[in-house]
Amino acid sequence: MNLIVRWAVLTVAVWLADVVVGGIAIADGLWSHLWVAALFGLANAVLGNLIRLVAFPALILTLGLFGIVVNAWMLMLVGDVSSALDVRGFWSAFGAGRFMVGLDAGNAAFDTAQETGGSANAIVVSHTHTATSSVSDPGHNHTIGFQNNTIDQNAGSSALSRQGTSNTSTASTGISVSTSISTEGSSATNANLPPYIVVYMWRRTA
Repeated sequence: MNLIVRWAVLTVAVWLADVVVGGIAIADGLWSHLWVAALFGLANAVLGNLIRLVAFPALILTLGLFGIVVNAWMLMLVGDVSSALDVRGFWSAFGAGRFMVGLDAGNAAFDTAQETGGSANAIVVSHTHTATSSVSDPGHNHTIGFQNNTIDQNAGSSALSRQGTSNTSTASTGISVSTSISTEGSSATNANLPPYIVVYMWRRTA
């Protein structure tokens, strides 16, 4: 009876490991979980106890925490001998290609651990181009030269002589050009963030 109770408890523990730990996968069905629990219990009782005996100093130095490592080894061993259990590791990868952002309860984009967002593609923020140019003529004078014909009757010939110049009044011209381009791009809250994943962050204060 005691053995059956232990088997049932171990089966529940194996099921929880399958659900919680990302690197452990057990084939669907109650019999698969019962089989894995039975193999794990057998390996832990025989080989696990032998390892604990040899590594007893390590258990003392780590206050028993080394026993967790032994249990992990036994579970990986079961995964090697049984197709019902697949142990890829006890560390699961996450956040590939993403920046880590500290959790911020006051910001809806970063208020949940392992929340992801952002984009690798840059977004052009909505904007408008305006160009203005101004050209001014500071004023100028036009000088015009002209000639009058004077006929000398005695000489029997025509003589040309310059009589003078005339200046026009100052002219001033102002030119103003204004060009406006329609709005381009798009705007959205947190739309231009790089790919990120929200994580808890702590620092040692003492």
